[in-house]
Amino acid sequence: MTALELQEMEAPIGVEVRGFDPAAPLDDDVATELRRAFDQRGVLVFRGREIPHPVQVAVCEMLVGQFNRDVPVTVPTDNYYVSNVRDDGATPFGRLPFHSDGMWSVQPNLALSLYATEIEPPAIPTRFASTAVAWSTLPASLKERIDGLHAVHALGVIPRGEHADEVVVADFGLDVSTITPIAHHHPARARRSCT
Repeated sequence: MTALELQEMEAPIGVEVRGFDPAAPLDDDVATELRRAFDQRGVLVFRGREIPHPVQVAVCEMLVGQFNRDVPVTVPTDNYYVSNVRDDGATPFGRLPFHSDGMWSVQPNLALSLYATEIEPPAIPTRFASTAVAWSTLPASLKERIDGLHAVHALGVIPRGEHADEVVVADFGLDVSTITPIAHHHPARARRSCT
């Protein structure tokens, strides 16, 4: 296997991973490098690589495998498509507002794989944010004000509209939700994050 090359991105989060071979086993050295990069920078980017779904699952499991879990984690058996051309695709139109996938669940995602198969103009870009960076840059007075407060996370609904520029909104009347502290610790990191 070609040695991994990890290039930090210009933003305060993200590492581009070069030299990753999805056909090779995830040995201890590769796992250690990827886990360290993920723990420090939060997003791993693999460009120009076809990575089969089972390998994506294996990488995600490896990235979070060292955490203790109180709730069993369900690993998806198939891809979940965000698409405006497939009949079974989620969000068939419009822009999603800022969100954190699965925050409404009892066991939020500790790792998530997003794999682009077809992107054509005028595709709306996917942007990433770090709650750890957000917390670290808050003024001390705001941290003090937030500490101890909680947020309600609700499962949204995806209305099927006719306009491509509509923003998909959550329905906060749904029963599937959870309440979590706004300021919290990720299981892998000593530094705090905010919801």
